[in-house]
Amino acid sequence: MHPFITMLASKRVSPVQTTGWGVPQTSGLPEIDYYVSGDLVEPPQAENQYSETLVRLPGLPCCYLFESLDPVERSRDYYVLPPDRPLWGCLQRLDKLHPDFDLALEAMARAVPDSLFVYVEENLPALTATYLDRLARTAPMARERVLMLARMDRRDFLALGRCLDVMLDPFHFGSGITLYETIHATPAEYVERAVALMKDPQRREFLLQEIAAKAKARLYDRLDVVRGFEAFATSAVAQARERQGQAG
Repeated sequence: MHPFITMLASKRVSPVQTTGWGVPQTSGLPEIDYYVSGDLVEPPQAENQYSETLVRLPGLPCCYLFESLDPVERSRDYYVLPPDRPLWGCLQRLDKLHPDFDLALEAMARAVPDSLFVYVEENLPALTATYLDRLARTAPMARERVLMLARMDRRDFLALGRCLDVMLDPFHFGSGITLYETIHATPAEYVERAVALMKDPQRREFLLQEIAAKAKARLYDRLDVVRGFEAFATSAVAQARERQGQAG
């Protein structure tokens, strides 16, 4: 997604060249042979949207180790967050927050007037300032409710999520599981569901426990993805060598 990376990708430096989930769309480059994705990410006929050959690994296109989470418990006081206010979590990179999402934030702010929106600032202060300036124009009520936290280490970041009432996954540039579950919703439905959850603590607690249990059982430590990638890589290299032998 950076011009320098695009320049490198346009060079044929390896017999087999792939891209994947970290780049959220096709490269459009003939030098990139494969786009590695997953069954749960791609809709039917998705191969028509890629210049590369689409590879569908089982499940999600990654193997995330549960032990790497290393969870710790933190209270709201630790982050200097108010103990009794409804808190929305907006913890994605600010450049993922599309202006269309600003309108959803404004609707949530109006629907839950005492709620606050929790963010984590960018490395570059100018990026944070640019986003907040935009929010002041497009969603002034939401802007007044922003709590911008300083950047923190990974353990504190993971613990922060448990201090928030509802985590928001932005559209159109989503982040993962929440996006997969809500991609079919309209912006109005998105707001309706988010507000309903914010007003229903029992429902939130039930979903929190259900998601944690299902994630541990189905999401983490997916060695079938590792084996699938191994099989793809072995086959792709073998085919490239065969083509080279025929060309020679």
